Amino acid sequence: MTAKDGELASGTGSPLYSALHISEEDGMSAPSRRPEIRRRRTRKEKITQLRKRLAAAKTDGDRARITAKLHKLSIASPGQPLLK
Repeated sequence: MTAKDGELASGTGSPLYSALHISEEDGMSAPSRRPEIRRRRTRKEKITQLRKRLAAAKTDGDRARITAKLHKLSIASPGQPLLK
């Protein structure tokens, strides 16, 4: 069977199905996705907490320590920088 006019070789025939379908190699199973979501949520909460503590910090030592923690988190962080 040949794929033509947006049909899949597997016989589904729907280009929408092929656009929305994630194959086994590309996707994650639910048991492996849950810990990733938990890690991201915990990390986001920690960053929020550190930013609040940085805004409320009185001494230079506290600011330097909190800034170092945020910098350490930002090294492995994709996207926007954590420190402004």
